[in-house]
Amino acid sequence: MSTRRIIIILFFSFANCVLVFSDEAFDLFVEACRHSGYNPAEIVTFQAKFNVVATTVLPDSVIEEIAQSLSDAIEETEQERAESLAAFKQSFSGEAQSSSIKVFVKNSAASIGLADTPTLILAEDQWLVEGQIRKELSLFSLGAEERTVATQIGQSKIITLNKEDHHLPIDHFLGGRIQSQMVFRAMKLLLSGSDKGSFVLSDAGIAAFKKDCEANGRTFTLLKERVKYEGDYSASILEVYEKGELRERFWIDSDRGYICPKAQLLMPDGEIFGEILSEDFVLDEQSLKWFPAKVTNKSDVTMHSSEVRIVPGTLVINQPIPDSIFAIAVPRGTRVDDFRRDDNDQIAFFANQPSKLNLQTVEGKNLDELEWLTPRETHQLHEPYSFEKTTFSWLQIMLTVIGGILIVLGLILHFFKKYQ
Repeated sequence: MSTRRIIIILFFSFANCVLVFSDEAFDLFVEACRHSGYNPAEIVTFQAKFNVVATTVLPDSVIEEIAQSLSDAIEETEQERAESLAAFKQSFSGEAQSSSIKVFVKNSAASIGLADTPTLILAEDQWLVEGQIRKELSLFSLGAEERTVATQIGQSKIITLNKEDHHLPIDHFLGGRIQSQMVFRAMKLLLSGSDKGSFVLSDAGIAAFKKDCEANGRTFTLLKERVKYEGDYSASILEVYEKGELRERFWIDSDRGYICPKAQLLMPDGEIFGEILSEDFVLDEQSLKWFPAKVTNKSDVTMHSSEVRIVPGTLVINQPIPDSIFAIAVPRGTRVDDFRRDDNDQIAFFANQPSKLNLQTVEGKNLDELEWLTPRETHQLHEPYSFEKTTFSWLQIMLTVIGGILIVLGLILHFFKKYQ
């Protein structure tokens, strides 16, 4: 009788330990989400300049197949077609592609649809082409049902408006913090609105997230021992399971604001689909938040990797950014093509005086309503790309490269949805 009592006591003791351990892992995940860049109270504004080095390697057979289809679609001279295809093949042959990006972000958490005010982003890309620095200025917002993108290439007097643009950088403010599609969905459940119009992680939100985890067979495991990184700092390893299959693994340091030095996305067979490694964390004196000076994102499945480094002295977090920053200067004579319109092949707009194009103007008004823009009839759909010959050749190269990048992104989404 006493033996049976001892066994029962040991069983319940063990069960309680497992339950507490499971709750500890769940609580750690929730706290990491609380300190993520998705939280409106964590990162409100963000600005920095980055140096980016990206490499992509595709099998030769795939490159040749895509290049052949592009060759049939490009209407150029034989020399220009050869230059464009050579640039495309070079982009996916593993050779490093370097660029720099300057980013301003305001209302960062609106990307998950929590705030009425959309996220405002201004990104300036620079890269070297034929010994000359080329620039692309992009102004866009997130959170709205239809995303508006205003783009200006170089110093040309042509600005294009589109509904969306998938290759633009949108998540720099998440560097070094827990991030994934799973975290993205969790934040929608965890955050609850307050009477003051702000969003907080409430008990009701945590209960809703726990219920969602139970419904989807999502469990959390915290490995017993912490692992060291960056010298004497250490992080806990948190594993997330979906219906018994390990899907994600996060390294989380609760002593440094729940930063995430390393994260892995895994496929059902255990193979690592993608990995994000954040290094050289620095403490921002104004916001008292740790941020990595270097972030490496790689995928063995798609054979793509990127290394992003912050230019020292350019990182500014949670400091006011005036709305005037989020605008593109429009000199007199600038052409504005609105590709959201059905008649964009017939009508273009030209600035009759210097002005600025901001998202509030673009999203709140029809271009016909702007007095400083004069509509003119045109029958050349591709007139915005008719620059001088050297620029035209460069732009064709960039279009083919961007097309190839979109194909790679499509492959990534295909694999992610397949194993989701």
